[in-house]
Amino acid sequence: QFTGTELDSTTSNVAPNYTPSNPYRVNGGDGYYSFTTDATSGGKCYGDNTGGDGSNYACIQGGSINSGMSPIDDNPTAQSNISAIWYNYAAASAGTTIGINNSSSTEYDICPAGWKLPNYTQANTLITAIDTNPSIFSPVIGGFYNNQTIEYSNVSGWWWMNTSQRPTSSVDPLKVRDALRFYNNELTVNTGRRGYNGFHVRCVLKSFSIGDLTYMQDFARVTESDAATGDNKKQQVIDSMELNSTTGYTIKDSRDSVNYTINKIGPTNDTTKQYIWMTKNLLLRKYSLSPSDSNVTTVRTLYNGSDWTTSSGYNLQGTNASSSSGNCYGTYNNAGSGSGNGYTKACMYYTSSDSNIGGEPNAWYNYAAATAGTVNAAGNVAVAEEATEDICPAGWRLPSRAHATDFANSGQKNAFNPVASGGYNTGSIYNLGIGGWYTSTRYQNLSPLRYALTYAASSGAVNPDASSGGRYNGWSVRCIVK
Repeated sequence: QFTGTELDSTTSNVAPNYTPSNPYRVNGGDGYYSFTTDATSGGKCYGDNTGGDGSNYACIQGGSINSGMSPIDDNPTAQSNISAIWYNYAAASAGTTIGINNSSSTEYDICPAGWKLPNYTQANTLITAIDTNPSIFSPVIGGFYNNQTIEYSNVSGWWWMNTSQRPTSSVDPLKVRDALRFYNNELTVNTGRRGYNGFHVRCVLKSFSIGDLTYMQDFARVTESDAATGDNKKQQVIDSMELNSTTGYTIKDSRDSVNYTINKIGPTNDTTKQYIWMTKNLLLRKYSLSPSDSNVTTVRTLYNGSDWTTSSGYNLQGTNASSSSGNCYGTYNNAGSGSGNGYTKACMYYTSSDSNIGGEPNAWYNYAAATAGTVNAAGNVAVAEEATEDICPAGWRLPSRAHATDFANSGQKNAFNPVASGGYNTGSIYNLGIGGWYTSTRYQNLSPLRYALTYAASSGAVNPDASSGGRYNGWSVRCIVK
């Protein structure tokens, strides 16, 4: 029931240098807008499925609820005249998550310091815990504000969450926020709520977990938060993940909204050798990469040309690698040198249905593509010992040979979900029965080659010391958290 307009990190869940996004505050911090007076068409609290200011301005409304449930009396009519506040999402997020189509996870909000809005995982944990006794949560049945009107009063109760799981069937661009809903004596997560609606707020004791992250790039965001606040949020997220999980965790790449599974993999007795791995092959086809979304230090464009400044997409392994003049063709010899454009041009091959991995999409990249064009020397030129930039999401990187070795020695290959989809060479897939993933490390002293992590389906053997062959070869990419 907080109605204060001045927030700071000593009392509230906001950053130390908290400055709310305009136009969160009213008249420089004089108060909030009201659902009852400012939610008519054109008002600061009004919204519909085409827009409106109700997703941009902080709106609250006080009142009372005539139906609630207490832990000591689960009769929904046992409580009445309960004081309550309804908040739109701009108010609930302390002005940090505004806009009609903002689906970002919310890190800061109007909860007290040390508390926060619940995430998807925490909400489902609560639901499981109170399955047969929802009165433990003391839910109130106050409906929600939709512009000037309270809807579902005495029917349901609603509380904002900090996550966004937009329903895939939704055509309403405003349906982006998650909320807990109490209805028919049951608590559930309700996705796709509009930010201009007024819901209640209940906070959870603060501890970051994997459920707070929507995108792979959020691992970089929590790292930046570590530096800003001194709280090790990244480690909290890692600690929240089950080691060598049988199912892993699903998370999106913000560059193309493709879902990936990830897992914390390593030995149980050595946390220094436990890493967060992708357990599904990278499928990225975006060729313009920036430091905000990718593991690069400057904007890099991978293209079908003779230099790295024009953009029309990747060269395709299937059409540019079958002849010696093709952009993806290459050779190498035992003396450690090679030739062909496949060393210097970014090449990839994508299929929407790979029969070798159960009809799932798959992609293969040559090394110039895998390293975002940073390791693209000719085949007879020495290259860097370690690649430091690549096409992994921001906050992630190609694994080194050392990372691959630690994984192989852990004996946890099932947690990695290896697939034997072969490699790409001279216009076709080869080495079926083998899975291969590029590392960041140069192979011995043979300049055209890199170390690759391989998996043999027939024997189940994992090898972190395999040769990639020439860098023109197309192999899979799986990234790890930095």
